[in-house]
Amino acid sequence: MFLGKIGVKEELVKREVQLNSSLLCVLCNLGQETCNHFFVECMDIWKIWSGWCKSWGVTWTFLETVKSCF
Repeated sequence: MFLGKIGVKEELVKREVQLNSSLLCVLCNLGQETCNHFFVECMDIWKIWSGWCKSWGVTWTFLETVKSCF
């Protein structure tokens, strides 16, 4: 559903968009910026998601991959 549609660096490169930076995540600089990294692996983004969920009163379940949602 969302895979291939979110403008993470991995997808931009597939569309031949020239990037002036590396493919590493701009927040953690530890992993390649992919959909899976953005929604599951990046601890910096995980902190943001967790904060939003907490403020909205939503329970978040840790995922193995983004594809496991669909």
